[in-house]
Amino acid sequence: MADGFLAADGTFYPKQETYHAETARKLLGDQEKCAEPLQELLRRGYIIFIEFKRPDGKEKLQQSDMDFVLAGQKHTPTREQLAWIYEHCEELTRKQQYDINKDEERAFRDITVSSVRLFPWCDNCESKGEREKWCSAQILDKPEACSACRFSRLRDL
Repeated sequence: MADGFLAADGTFYPKQETYHAETARKLLGDQEKCAEPLQELLRRGYIIFIEFKRPDGKEKLQQSDMDFVLAGQKHTPTREQLAWIYEHCEELTRKQQYDINKDEERAFRDITVSSVRLFPWCDNCESKGEREKWCSAQILDKPEACSACRFSRLRDL
């Protein structure tokens, strides 16, 4: 799954350290001693993919809907970054795909990478367990409850 940093030239640097800030500092190099390394990478045009895992990196620590994608607010992804995102779409968690698909005002406006539709109210769904498996691509078929959800129908009106 995508957990790391995508440079403007399309090179993906996976998070190898325990925390994202450690990997960011490594990318910045020893000469860069900044208090907010993630913010510095965003300023430099990186796109950051966050997937919550245990510190040993072997298991997810949080629910799949906690994953996200960060880009600078006024950043426009480069062709190389877009090519990487489209080529590696299946490596993105469903929540990361959703973040890109639903961004209408920031870096990913006008970009759609998949048909993933995940909403904030899904956390209260009676089929949450099945929904989480779908969101993390453990099952391929969208849960039936998603098609019947009253919030989903309201959204389409």
